[in-house]
Formats: sequence, structure tokens, C-alpha cells
Amino acid sequence: ELLFDYVEREFKYNFVVDPIINLNAPMGGFLFPCFTDHAADVNHILYSSGRVYEPDHQFIEEVLNGEETMTAKDDKIVFEEIIKDVTGDQLN
Repeated sequence: ELLFDYVEREFKYNFVVDPIINLNAPMGGFLFPCFTDHAADVNHILYSSGRVYEPDHQFIEEVLNGEETMTAKDDKIVFEEIIKDVTGDQLN
């Protein structure tokens, strides 16, 4: 079980059990509910993977019951293409 220490502003694990959680380099995880405009959004989940460009598709499909995802790298490429289309290659 993870707890958030508001004084030190960091996540810590509960010492009641002997966890195998490496807070410095987690393999993956998710936050539910997600927060939108400073309020809980039960329709979304924030997913994080240990490797930035390699999401765990099995975890997403079988545990979170989600669909195909777009990585931050892919999202950046799509965004840049939209900007280039809108500006007509006038911006670098």
C-alpha cells in the first residue's frame, strides 16, 4: 500500500508488510481515479510504464481492460504534423 506524505511531499510504502515496490524505478502502474480540473475523473486512468516508449500492452488489455494506446513520442509526432499542416511549414 502506498501512502502520500504531505509533509515531505513524496510517496512512501506502508511498513506493515514487506513490499517489493521500488519507488525509484517502478515497472509500471496506474492512478485511479485520474484528476481533471482538480476533481476526480472516474472515467479515466493515468497509466505509467517503466519504459517510456514501451507500454505493457498485456497489462493495458487484461488488467485495465483498455484499448490501443498512443505513447508520448507518437503523440508528439502527430501534434507536430498537425502544426505543420495548419501553419503550412512556416514554423520550425
